[in-house]
Amino acid sequence: MKDLDTVFNTEKERSYEIGDQDLFVFLALTKIAQEEALKSANRNLTLVCLFVLLGLSWFINPVQKVLVDILNYFNWLYFVDLFDLLVISIVLTFFALVMVKERALW
Repeated sequence: MKDLDTVFNTEKERSYEIGDQDLFVFLALTKIAQEEALKSANRNLTLVCLFVLLGLSWFINPVQKVLVDILNYFNWLYFVDLFDLLVISIVLTFFALVMVKERALW
Protein backbone atom coordinates (compact mmCIF):
# COMPACT_ATOMS: atom_id res chain seq x y z
CA MET A 1 0.00 0.00 0.00
CA LYS A 2 2.94 2.27 0.64
CA ASP A 3 4.09 1.94 -2.97
CA LEU A 4 0.66 2.95 -4.23
CA ASP A 5 0.70 6.07 -2.07
CA THR A 6 4.09 7.05 -3.42
CA VAL A 7 2.86 6.60 -6.97
CA PHE A 8 -0.14 8.82 -6.25
CA ASN A 9 2.05 11.49 -4.70
CA THR A 10 4.52 11.50 -7.59
CA GLU A 11 1.70 11.73 -10.10
CA LYS A 12 0.14 14.63 -8.20
CA GLU A 13 3.43 16.52 -8.33
CA ARG A 14 3.85 16.07 -12.07
CA SER A 15 2.45 18.55 -14.51
CA TYR A 16 1.26 17.43 -17.89
CA GLU A 17 0.98 19.61 -20.96
CA ILE A 18 -1.50 18.86 -23.67
CA GLY A 19 -0.04 19.58 -27.08
CA ASP A 20 -3.23 19.83 -29.07
CA GLN A 21 -6.13 20.66 -26.80
CA ASP A 22 -8.72 20.42 -29.58
CA LEU A 23 -7.58 16.88 -30.37
CA PHE A 24 -7.80 15.95 -26.69
CA VAL A 25 -11.34 17.33 -26.44
CA PHE A 26 -12.34 15.51 -29.63
CA LEU A 27 -10.96 12.20 -28.31
CA ALA A 28 -12.63 12.66 -24.92
CA LEU A 29 -15.99 13.45 -26.51
CA THR A 30 -15.61 10.51 -28.89
CA LYS A 31 -14.95 8.19 -25.96
CA ILE A 32 -18.04 9.50 -24.14
CA ALA A 33 -20.14 9.06 -27.30
CA GLN A 34 -18.88 5.48 -27.69
CA GLU A 35 -19.85 4.62 -24.13
CA GLU A 36 -23.32 6.12 -24.60
CA ALA A 37 -23.75 4.23 -27.88
CA LEU A 38 -22.75 0.98 -26.14
CA LYS A 39 -25.30 1.58 -23.38
CA SER A 40 -27.96 2.34 -25.98
CA ALA A 41 -27.08 -0.79 -27.97
CA ASN A 42 -27.25 -2.93 -24.83
CA ARG A 43 -30.64 -1.45 -23.94
CA ASN A 44 -31.93 -2.06 -27.48
CA LEU A 45 -30.61 -5.63 -27.46
CA THR A 46 -32.32 -6.26 -24.14
CA LEU A 47 -35.62 -4.95 -25.52
CA VAL A 48 -35.31 -7.04 -28.69
CA CYS A 49 -34.60 -10.18 -26.64
CA LEU A 50 -37.58 -9.40 -24.41
CA PHE A 51 -39.90 -8.99 -27.40
CA VAL A 52 -38.57 -12.19 -29.01
CA LEU A 53 -39.19 -14.11 -25.80
CA LEU A 54 -42.66 -12.65 -25.51
CA GLY A 55 -43.35 -13.58 -29.12
CA LEU A 56 -42.12 -17.11 -28.57
CA SER A 57 -44.24 -17.43 -25.47
CA TRP A 58 -47.29 -17.39 -27.72
CA PHE A 59 -46.04 -20.67 -29.23
CA ILE A 60 -45.27 -22.45 -25.96
CA ASN A 61 -48.69 -24.05 -25.55
CA PRO A 62 -48.88 -25.64 -29.04
CA VAL A 63 -45.25 -26.75 -28.84
CA GLN A 64 -45.84 -28.19 -25.41
CA LYS A 65 -48.76 -30.23 -26.74
CA VAL A 66 -46.60 -31.59 -29.55
CA LEU A 67 -43.79 -32.48 -27.14
CA VAL A 68 -46.20 -34.29 -24.82
CA ASP A 69 -47.54 -36.26 -27.78
CA ILE A 70 -44.01 -37.20 -28.85
CA LEU A 71 -43.06 -38.26 -25.32
CA ASN A 72 -46.25 -40.31 -25.03
CA TYR A 73 -45.25 -42.10 -28.23
CA PHE A 74 -41.95 -43.07 -26.56
CA ASN A 75 -43.40 -44.48 -23.35
CA TRP A 76 -40.62 -47.06 -23.18
CA LEU A 77 -38.16 -44.24 -22.29
CA TYR A 78 -39.69 -44.06 -18.85
CA PHE A 79 -38.61 -47.62 -18.14
CA VAL A 80 -35.08 -47.32 -19.49
CA ASP A 81 -32.45 -46.02 -17.16
CA LEU A 82 -31.29 -42.71 -18.65
CA PHE A 83 -27.82 -43.19 -17.22
CA ASP A 84 -27.38 -46.30 -19.35
CA LEU A 85 -28.43 -44.35 -22.43
CA LEU A 86 -25.91 -41.65 -21.52
CA VAL A 87 -23.07 -44.16 -21.16
CA ILE A 88 -23.95 -45.83 -24.44
CA SER A 89 -24.05 -42.51 -26.28
CA ILE A 90 -20.70 -41.42 -24.82
CA VAL A 91 -19.08 -44.73 -25.82
CA LEU A 92 -20.49 -44.50 -29.35
CA THR A 93 -19.35 -40.90 -29.67
CA PHE A 94 -15.85 -41.82 -28.48
CA PHE A 95 -15.76 -44.72 -30.94
CA ALA A 96 -16.85 -42.47 -33.80
CA LEU A 97 -14.24 -39.84 -32.91
CA VAL A 98 -11.49 -42.46 -32.79
CA MET A 99 -12.58 -43.83 -36.15
CA VAL A 100 -12.68 -40.36 -37.69
CA LYS A 101 -9.22 -39.58 -36.29
CA GLU A 102 -7.91 -42.84 -37.72
CA ARG A 103 -9.74 -41.96 -40.96
CA ALA A 104 -11.46 -45.32 -40.91
CA LEU A 105 -14.88 -43.78 -41.50
CA TRP A 106 -13.91 -41.63 -44.50
